[in-house]
Amino acid sequence: MINVEARSLDAKVVTRRCVLARLRDFTVEKYREIVSQSASGLLILLPQDLAALPKEEKEVKLPNDD
Repeated sequence: MINVEARSLDAKVVTRRCVLARLRDFTVEKYREIVSQSASGLLILLPQDLAALPKEEKEVKLPNDD
């Protein structure tokens, strides 16, 4: 069993915490920030009806790493 404190996606410090995020609010940049802070976990809350999401929200937009 793992026991960690939960924090929202907007929390400043997530080191050794589990981050809770809504799918709509989650981005690649936020993911990188969470990983760089060594979060213990990530829980993404999905909407009840994924099929109802607009196409833009279903796609992952990766930033250019030029």
